[in-house]
Amino acid sequence: MNKNEVVEQLERMRNFSKAMRWIANVEALDYAINLMHDCKCSLLHRFNEGDKVRIRKDLIVGEYYDGLLFSTRMESCRGKELVISVSSSGEYLVEDLPYLFNDEMLEPAE
Repeated sequence: MNKNEVVEQLERMRNFSKAMRWIANVEALDYAINLMHDCKCSLLHRFNEGDKVRIRKDLIVGEYYDGLLFSTRMESCRGKELVISVSSSGEYLVEDLPYLFNDEMLEPAE
């Protein structure tokens, strides 16, 4: 289960709790959902091997994204759609590129 799936499940539980008027559960689940959105936990990664992704177009050369530098060499990769070839602890290698990316640098390809 990836981070997005965990958040979706928590949201379903929250909606059920709201319908049942279980206020304490709703508050706890709201808190958990917010933590998940802010979480940089390596066990909760967004993509898996074989997923189609796009390297974000708005990445800025010289900026760090969740600890990884977006370098000058990576600049020409912006906007490219590729497939995750290796997924490890929320960091990824994509096909045909020798650079390391993370959840913050990628988005799902449509």
